[in-house]
Amino acid sequence: MKTYPVKGSVKLADGKPLASGVVVFAAPEMGMEFSSPLGDDGSFVLRSSYGDGAPEGTYKVRIERDPSKADSQARGGRKSAAPAPYPAKYGDESSSGLTAAVKPADNALDPFVLVK
Repeated sequence: MKTYPVKGSVKLADGKPLASGVVVFAAPEMGMEFSSPLGDDGSFVLRSSYGDGAPEGTYKVRIERDPSKADSQARGGRKSAAPAPYPAKYGDESSSGLTAAVKPADNALDPFVLVK
């Protein structure tokens, strides 16, 4: 399967980067998903068992919380159950409204902005 490099970033409504979480590119018709953890600056680079990037096509995108980082930010040894810093609709690709087109080239995507 031929994959093409995909990189981008995720920003919150105020323009600040989403510093933890996972971006997931879902292609239900192909039964495939490609994901990447977010860096502290909100950036991501897709990688999978097929190689770097994703196959050509249009993907629905969701943002998942990073449970390891959420737990590590707890204070006083208690686990934090703080709400995500973005609306819950972004946690499901069918309601997020986020899409990405992967072309047969290097793909540097515009930032995904998680508006309220």
